[in-house]
Amino acid sequence: MPTSSTHRVLCRRVSLGIVMMSTAVVLSACGDSSPQDPNGKIDTAFIAKAESVCAAAQVKFNANGPFPYSNFNAFHPDPTLLPKAGAWLANDLPTHRALPGQITALGEPTTGANRWAHIRSIALKNEANAIAQTKDAQRSDVTGFVATAHEAQTLSSQLASALQPAGFSSTGACARVF
Repeated sequence: MPTSSTHRVLCRRVSLGIVMMSTAVVLSACGDSSPQDPNGKIDTAFIAKAESVCAAAQVKFNANGPFPYSNFNAFHPDPTLLPKAGAWLANDLPTHRALPGQITALGEPTTGANRWAHIRSIALKNEANAIAQTKDAQRSDVTGFVATAHEAQTLSSQLASALQPAGFSSTGACARVF
């Protein structure tokens, strides 16, 4: 059975191992930030827009179903199984290709612009990595695939650390998708 990290890397690479934080954040809590504070929490209206984009992506990822190879290890993949995993991962490519434009189209929040810029940057890297990971799997490129699995783990950790302080819920769609 794959580790939870492996499962996250393979099943939902947009979420790619996001560590689910145990404390829920109420989206309407804006903290002590001033209205134009670029380092404060992101305004709730913007978070709601982002959550809508993430929820739509999550529906598409879920349509692919659970990862069918329960013994697959992303950090030590079986080269003969890698192309099969790649074929399954390829089902999510249209969503991974669409998300960067959707993320960018959100524009800028009223507050927390610096935090959003940081989250957006990581999320965009995450999407590019997910596309590369799928291609590596399809080509049975074990070295490339393992490198993207490690990168996914790093990006997921960075996103998990950035989302909640910015005002996103630890249980929201963006915590599962980004």
